[in-house]
Amino acid sequence: HRAGRLEDAVRYYEDAIRHHPDNALSQNGIAMALHRLGRFDEAIQHYKDAIRLHPDRPDTYADLGMALAQVGRLREAVTYLEKALALRPNFTRVQRALTQIRREMESADERR
Repeated sequence: HRAGRLEDAVRYYEDAIRHHPDNALSQNGIAMALHRLGRFDEAIQHYKDAIRLHPDRPDTYADLGMALAQVGRLREAVTYLEKALALRPNFTRVQRALTQIRREMESADERR
């Protein structure tokens, strides 16, 4: 089952990070597995570590932005999604996500 494979992936990446903490691919890999498991806070930290180590990967900024949005940190999500878009201007998934998040933010502002 999928959750078991994701947990196996988390353990694999934890071991890889223990031996090579500055490996951006391992940081990104564990972040993606944690994200899929719904362990957003942990995923967010590993995405940030991956960005610190490899700051020019638009996918990592996008995934971080999505994780932040899922925990309601919308303004921070927009910042990272905009960075992904700056690195890859025709990033359709990010363009759609930004549109949706901005609508949510406007809607929340109107309710106040």
